Amino acid sequence: SISLWTFFNNAVILSTTSISGHPQLVTKVRFPRTVFPLSFIAVSAIDLAVNAVIALGLFFLSGASLSAGQVICILLSALGTVALTAAFAVIFSGLNVFFRDFRYVVPILLQVIFFLTPVFYSLDRVPEGVRNLVQGNPMTAYILAMQAPFLEVTPPYLSVLASLAVSVVALDLACRAFARLNDQMADVI
Repeated sequence: SISLWTFFNNAVILSTTSISGHPQLVTKVRFPRTVFPLSFIAVSAIDLAVNAVIALGLFFLSGASLSAGQVICILLSALGTVALTAAFAVIFSGLNVFFRDFRYVVPILLQVIFFLTPVFYSLDRVPEGVRNLVQGNPMTAYILAMQAPFLEVTPPYLSVLASLAVSVVALDLACRAFARLNDQMADVI
């Protein structure tokens, strides 16, 4: 689960400055600017894949096994995390072009999301007043699905599907917002 969070965190931070960090390409060459943030997601995905292979190797070496449902849930969680990461990366990279200090706000936002995601704590330890906020976080379902085989509990299948739907809608909205900002980027940089 820490590997999933690290992927999300690193990819969003790296991709935030991906467009504003390459002004010569943005102003001189015409191509889809979403390539910049998505390329940083691809680089971070390689790290995630290596970590997943190591974690699964250790998991299977311990004599444990995965059911078909758990495998599907884990794959959907990984896909949902990539979609959510892409949503944040695309919109944050676009906003950073117009608001250069936005890159300093992103780590703070990610820190808040981290505390609202049960990476190092269990949901039963969350106070009632904050529990709805934590459960409404799409990353919560993905993290819990990744932890389920190791903790020998049933993965949150419905929560993963709901979070996947939220992530896809967030990605669609981020791409639409980015498209509206795209025409003005070359002038601002």
